[in-house]
Amino acid sequence: MIVPLAWMGVLWFLSSLPSTGERDLAGITIAPLVQNGAHAVAYAVLAAAWLWALAPSSWGAPVWAFLVCVGYGVVDELHQAFVPGRTSSVLDVLTNAAGAAIALVLLAAAMRRHTLSLSRAEPQP
Repeated sequence: MIVPLAWMGVLWFLSSLPSTGERDLAGITIAPLVQNGAHAVAYAVLAAAWLWALAPSSWGAPVWAFLVCVGYGVVDELHQAFVPGRTSSVLDVLTNAAGAAIALVLLAAAMRRHTLSLSRAEPQP
């Protein structure tokens, strides 16, 4: 559990940095596409960390990982509303959710493929 919680702390810290302009974070101008991509990647990493922490062999782990990511995304966006120069955005929450969902679908497919290949392997003498 320490890895996803630590990553959530990193995300909280980053969202606590004040903005001095519309697309500015701590004095660095960020293009909208890069900013949205960063949201998706950050929450894809968070989803993977939660999946790993929640024991991926559990059938409900991907669902719980997704729900935790979306819930945290909402809380973090609300938090940003109180940071100077930052705003809350429904689009950011949706981008976070999309990043988490894509990561979980890809990881579930990879795990399924790995499990199938293990079950088809011939026993070694």
